[in-house]
Amino acid sequence: MPQPSSFAEDAGLWPEIEAAIAPHAQAIEAALGFAATTLAPVTDTGSLEAANQFSREAATVARELENARKGATAPVLAQKAMADAYFKAPLDALAAARSKANIQMQNYQDKLRREREAAEEKARQDAAKERRRKEALAAKAVERGDEQRAMEHLEAAARVVEAPVAAPAPPKLAGTFNRVTWHAEVTDASKLPREYLMPDEKKLDRVATALQADFNIPGARAVSSATTVNRSLQ
Repeated sequence: MPQPSSFAEDAGLWPEIEAAIAPHAQAIEAALGFAATTLAPVTDTGSLEAANQFSREAATVARELENARKGATAPVLAQKAMADAYFKAPLDALAAARSKANIQMQNYQDKLRREREAAEEKARQDAAKERRRKEALAAKAVERGDEQRAMEHLEAAARVVEAPVAAPAPPKLAGTFNRVTWHAEVTDASKLPREYLMPDEKKLDRVATALQADFNIPGARAVSSATTVNRSLQ
């Protein structure tokens, strides 16, 4: 494994980071060596104590390296925070301006779409009304016994088509398109199929943590599990 200083150079890190990492080169190498230590299987009290000692020493080394890492990255994180703050105002302003423009475009396109749909619906209704009128004339001709006239009216009714719609369709814009998304809205949870009723496991976990063995919620049970936790030596 390369030394931290050479790693910093290879990775193209800032000189400040390289300088912050370099003093910990030996500690890092020592930590890697310690982590590679072969631990004897835990089979009795003695090996259990040895494993515990090893784990606590590892926690101590890890804590020291974590503190070093935080110290090395703190200046860069501070500079990043300053840069983020510097760019945040114009980026937010641009996002707000784009959002405003997009909303106005969408509203206008929706207006054109509604007008065209209304015009198309009116054309359908007008055509249906004309067909019914001619069919009624055909029925009256049949009542008069004028079969020829009745047939002419029926043929005319069959030829009725919807008038062309004059309302413009929403124009296509360069580099812009409408993305149609769908989502479900629950209107009556009691009618949802069982497979769509998901239990709130995080809430159940919180109750189990609080009540432990006294947990008593129908359809669920509290399950305990043990994890070995140890403190560092210092």
